[in-house]
Amino acid sequence: CVRVEAADPALTARLAGALRGDGWLDELHADDRPRAADQLATVLAGGPAGDEPVRLAGGDRWAILRIAAVDTDPDTDNGAGTDTGTGAGPAVDTATAGGPVVLGATGVLVDATRSLGVTARMARLVEGFNRLRRPAEIVRAMLGEGVDLVGASSATLHLLSDAGDELVVAGSVGLPTDVLEERYGRIPLGSSLPAAEVMRIGRMIMVSSEAERRDRYPELEHRAIAIDPAFAVVPLIDAEGRPFGAMAVGFPHEVAFGPADRDFLEDVAAQCAIALDRARLADAAERAQENLGFLAGLSAALSSSLDIDTALNQLAGLTVPRIADWCVVRLLETTAQPRPPVGAAHVDGAQVPHLTRLVQRIPRDLIRTGPLGEALADGRPLIRGAAAAGMLESLFDDARDRAAVDAVGVDSVAIFPLQARGRLLGALAFGNRPGRSFDDAELSLARAVATRSAIIVDNVRLFHEQYRVARALQDSLLPGSLPKIPGIGLGARYLAAGGGFDVGGDFYDAFQADANWWIVAVGDVCGHGVEAAATTGLVRHTIRSAAMGGVMPSAVLTHLNEMLLRNSAERDVVDGDLVPVSPPFCTVLVGAVQPTARGVDIILCSGGHPLPLVGRATGDVEPVGQPGTLLGVTEELSLSDTVVHLDPGESLVCYTDGLTDRRAGRRAFGEEGVVKAFYQAARLPANEMATAIVAEAVGFVDEEPVDDMAVLALRALDPEP
Repeated sequence: CVRVEAADPALTARLAGALRGDGWLDELHADDRPRAADQLATVLAGGPAGDEPVRLAGGDRWAILRIAAVDTDPDTDNGAGTDTGTGAGPAVDTATAGGPVVLGATGVLVDATRSLGVTARMARLVEGFNRLRRPAEIVRAMLGEGVDLVGASSATLHLLSDAGDELVVAGSVGLPTDVLEERYGRIPLGSSLPAAEVMRIGRMIMVSSEAERRDRYPELEHRAIAIDPAFAVVPLIDAEGRPFGAMAVGFPHEVAFGPADRDFLEDVAAQCAIALDRARLADAAERAQENLGFLAGLSAALSSSLDIDTALNQLAGLTVPRIADWCVVRLLETTAQPRPPVGAAHVDGAQVPHLTRLVQRIPRDLIRTGPLGEALADGRPLIRGAAAAGMLESLFDDARDRAAVDAVGVDSVAIFPLQARGRLLGALAFGNRPGRSFDDAELSLARAVATRSAIIVDNVRLFHEQYRVARALQDSLLPGSLPKIPGIGLGARYLAAGGGFDVGGDFYDAFQADANWWIVAVGDVCGHGVEAAATTGLVRHTIRSAAMGGVMPSAVLTHLNEMLLRNSAERDVVDGDLVPVSPPFCTVLVGAVQPTARGVDIILCSGGHPLPLVGRATGDVEPVGQPGTLLGVTEELSLSDTVVHLDPGESLVCYTDGLTDRRAGRRAFGEEGVVKAFYQAARLPANEMATAIVAEAVGFVDEEPVDDMAVLALRALDPEP
């Protein structure tokens, strides 16, 4: 027999006549019937009475079941039994052979839906959170199980933006999504809306009726959104006690919120906040790691090419579709680049030619082009949503170009300035077609891409411009081409100072002196500009003429020193006055090269020039030769010829001090930097070796070189079969 004590009279009436024998088990949830039957068997076997929480069949209802032994003697209870299990011990039949046996049991079923049901559902909610890993999954659970737990009919969830100045809607239930996104998708923290107010005050807001809502928050009135008459907005607090979002739950009827309701809502919100904060932190850490890997890969890819067009197309291509549906990059117009290079990528490859054409037809002076120009001139990004297409179309006069904008797809756009070394290089633009919009994480990554790629693009641009200058310098100051020497690979690289606009004094040369010998030379003439160029021409031609006489490198440098001293003694006369010319002194390294059956023999002599490096087959890199006297300063010279042999596969690198003198703060690139670069490039062909060494020096410091750099590499080749 089971008595019923239920808060619900209807439940009491329904169960009152049915709970005798074993039929009462049918009133319990199927999962809890075995446990209740076991409890009854334990009591009937003489065990103690006990309380068990059980679920009732039909709906999410709970009860407390207490079963105790009773005396079933007809003389004492007329068959109903007396409960003696509360202190006197179980009623037993002492005449039964084999020991005492309980004659019966009675139970009490107390309705506990409010306490046990909510606790159990809260436990299930937390258990479900623990199985989820992604913020989006937890948001869905909050708006599903969490909202159902508190008995709400609608809910919205807003999270703090990365910038920390507004709330961004993360999800909703029971409300029209499109209208919600348009009107309340982004809520400034200074707004008078309840979500913003909760963030400012850090505690819950509760509104009990429609009249109270209209009085306190008239801006919530909107004909396209039916706001529930009662609602509560609860802050989501992170582990450090700071609010990072707000959750609003609405109720379909007026609610007289009491302290218990407040505590319950805060408990549910706290569990939701803990789960979401954990997932957000884990997701942020994972995303940050992924972004670092992406940025490292982007840097490596861009740094692998010295061609500006290739680099710009790589930059655009690597960001699509990770950040946006399409990307374009364009540099500013300069004297050296009257037609600015561009790069473009699109998720639809067929749109790339149209996108490229549009970017090329944008007015070339970007900083004078409306809002875009103003943003770039101020060094700030320009981000547009619905107005993006109109802004871009306004840049074009041709109707076909405006139609192309529509074809490419412009539903939102984010344009970032490319700035490096204190100046504007161009712009990097990301765009989305209809159906996709930028989130904070994508914009943050786009900003990081613009910052990091600007330096790399500028390095590539410098190489591009400096290459053009080097080609022009080669026409007058450098050899038109390097000679082909049997068994020897030659490579050279020259980089002028001043971003490629200035003519420097560093040079290299290589030519055939006679049938068996070739001459290589690297030098550094003091100064820059026209005077340095004139002296460089004198030095090169003097070396060539002296070497044709078949003399040793030390003799060539001695003759060069005499010519420089004679030249410094000359004076130009202007209006009767003597105007001294800057002393034309320099450092020069000359080598006489002869291929042999087992490699290369070289006779080296340095006139004040940095000693060359030899890379041996063993992997060692070492300087060779003897330091000598600076040329053009004194007649007293100290010059020594040194013979060096290279086996096949070994290399010699000659360079100017423009490499070693590059500094990053107190650190100098130095000979150690050249040795390291040489070691890393030791297996490359001579021309690639020279390029790699100069690139390493350029990348050592984010500033334009203040001195020229020249590298001449010589590699003994393996004998042909």
